[in-house]
Amino acid sequence: MTIRSLFNVAFATTAIALISGCQSKLGYANPEEARIISTNVGAYDLQQHAVAMVDSLLSNPVLNRKIREQFPDGRRPIISVQPLVNDTRQLNLKLDAITNSISTRLINSDKFEFMDLPANNEVYVQIISDVISGIGNEARKSQLIGMQDRPDYILVGQLQEISESNDRVRDSFYKLTMRLVNLQTFKFDWAEENDIRKVQTRARFGY
Repeated sequence: MTIRSLFNVAFATTAIALISGCQSKLGYANPEEARIISTNVGAYDLQQHAVAMVDSLLSNPVLNRKIREQFPDGRRPIISVQPLVNDTRQLNLKLDAITNSISTRLINSDKFEFMDLPANNEVYVQIISDVISGIGNEARKSQLIGMQDRPDYILVGQLQEISESNDRVRDSFYKLTMRLVNLQTFKFDWAEENDIRKVQTRARFGY
């Protein structure tokens, strides 16, 4: 083989490699596999933590005792799940899928009857706000107690963010909080929070 032929073969091989490297790749990925792309909170982070927190709620011995005491006839209490509140800088972060996963896990547990409530129901929104702030609005409580179709519990959740950065490091801290509001006692019967922290360090030269 001549030198020219060798050059042509090498050139063609290099060109094919470059073209292959520039092509987009499409394929399936394991939804339960951790993927760290940035310091933003992602679906994997929230899914894993939300599922763990719901499992903690279902197995909590104190909550189980309270349910037995409040419902001695053995009936399953009615629960409603309010959409998770996004209190982060990621304004485009949609938490509907995570809220749906929480609802599905509670339904499949066969521990609660599930009731779907409008997210913007003014009475429930105000009651939850009162309980969180420690304010007792008796008129609002009476209005709620007088309702025939209402849940016994409402599960509420919030995702918060604290981020700080300098020229080289970005540190993002997230806190996912869930609380179970008892609509008969107007107290929290269960609460839990999980932390997520992501750190990105840039190289001294370039990225």
